[in-house]
Amino acid sequence: MIAGGREAVDFALSVLETEKSYYKREMNLNFSGRVEAFDPKVHALWTCSYDHFNDPRRIFDALTAQAAQRNVLVLGDSVGRDTAHALRLAYPDTNFIMLHQSCCPPGHYRNPNRDRGCFEGLAGMLDRIQKCLTIDAIIMAYRYRPVDWARIEPTLPIVRDMTDHALMLGVSPVFSKPIATFLRDAGRVPMHIDRYDPAMLPWDIDDIAYQAQDMADAHGVKFVDVRNFYCTEDRYPLWVDGRIDRPVFWDEVHLTRYGVEQFSYYLARQPELACLAGSFGVTSERVERVI
Repeated sequence: MIAGGREAVDFALSVLETEKSYYKREMNLNFSGRVEAFDPKVHALWTCSYDHFNDPRRIFDALTAQAAQRNVLVLGDSVGRDTAHALRLAYPDTNFIMLHQSCCPPGHYRNPNRDRGCFEGLAGMLDRIQKCLTIDAIIMAYRYRPVDWARIEPTLPIVRDMTDHALMLGVSPVFSKPIATFLRDAGRVPMHIDRYDPAMLPWDIDDIAYQAQDMADAHGVKFVDVRNFYCTEDRYPLWVDGRIDRPVFWDEVHLTRYGVEQFSYYLARQPELACLAGSFGVTSERVERVI
């Protein structure tokens, strides 16, 4: 099913541009080295980020300022940040705090192709968190690029020792081009991307998910497979309820506000995530609905 015509394409492109602006203004919220001192009112719900050479003291201050009596710690990149937004909607009575770094799986390693490492000193930061904060669960969510996703492995035994609820979420798609470019190239508005389209899906998501499951199992971490949210009947829907005014993605990987909302409904229904509500004495009341 497609929405044809230049008018439909132009309208869809304008919606994607609106969602891009909204995302950057309202959802791309990272307390980094470019930001002034942490203010709980100004920076509420921001990630505590390693970006821009932010120093460990500032990062830890951000976490402690956001911490409650009981907390769920999210580790990841911007995909993880989208997940944190969805989790807060799915479990509104649970306090989520996040350690973030752009384009990095949550593991300390040096990349010779970039001017800084990923999650530098993460083991020490997690040790400090464990000593000072109550962490009921840890969720690792990030972009599973073949080149670096497995860098997370040294982190797995650390988080498993910190909590009985160590969870690893995956795998979300990363398309070869932004949705806007996809529409321009197609000259129409497709309702979905085919699961087996090599021009849009550059690597085997299913194979990575199987590898991630094995890695998580080896370290006693629970792998929460979320592929079914993104892909239904071998298709990746691009629009919520088929409405081109409600896109799921605004670029090649990040969710719109509508995508985050739909993801929250999905996460609230996953039995592996019941610990985020039931074990902490609260109940999620999200409506059961998926894209």
